[in-house]
Amino acid sequence: MTVYRNKARNSWFCSFYYTDWTRKRKRKKKEGFLSRKEAGDYETTFLMQRQGSCDMIFETLVKLYLEDCKNHCKPTSFYTKNHLITTKILLYFKETSVNEIKISTVRSWQNEILSQCKRNGTAYSDTT
Repeated sequence: MTVYRNKARNSWFCSFYYTDWTRKRKRKKKEGFLSRKEAGDYETTFLMQRQGSCDMIFETLVKLYLEDCKNHCKPTSFYTKNHLITTKILLYFKETSVNEIKISTVRSWQNEILSQCKRNGTAYSDTT
């Protein structure tokens, strides 16, 4: 981990190298963290996103997906996807690593969603 303290600003920063999509080596520096742990977590998350690793947390994958959807979807479609993901999917899988999600995990989540009711008291349809 390449985390340093900025004594003048009384904050932490991280500075590290990564390889971009064109295979060029680039330096990344991010400043203004309140703690050493925050700076280290930022570096770890950034590098995992760049590698496309399945070891990343599901919440991080969702953030990447929604950032991509902003550029490729109409605003209403993005709003619908964002709402469904944050209210239904992310609550269940938030802290789970992507490679830990199995078919049985998804099935138990589906059964839990189908057993719930909408705000108006009706059950969700099977296609939901």
